[in-house]
Amino acid sequence: MKNTQTLIFMFCFAVFFGCSNENSAQNGSPVSPVPQDEDFYAAVPSAEAGEKIFEAECMVCHGPRGQKSMPGMQKNAANLADERVQSMRDEELKKIIREGKKESPEMAGHPWLMEDEVESLILYIRSLKK
Repeated sequence: MKNTQTLIFMFCFAVFFGCSNENSAQNGSPVSPVPQDEDFYAAVPSAEAGEKIFEAECMVCHGPRGQKSMPGMQKNAANLADERVQSMRDEELKKIIREGKKESPEMAGHPWLMEDEVESLILYIRSLKK
């Protein structure tokens, strides 16, 4: 009987203090605010971030510095350092990155990339200029 009373007391104690309305900041433990702005998670576009994305998404076909096709490709991948690619507007590059190229099935689109990732990728492509 005494064990049952002790268990009930401990349960009530845990429920009472576990469900307290007190904010943890008031009792000394740190509180990290939950961001309400969806832009909080957006990264600042950079060529360095673009290089990491390039390595994960593009290097298989375009090679380590975007300057040659890799073996086994049916068609040659574009040399990203070439003047033809470098002279494209950012919007043109963005469209190719997102949608791919219809005349080249190997260049599939990457619609899952976030806007800041695409911008980073373009910054990296611009850094490849000869």
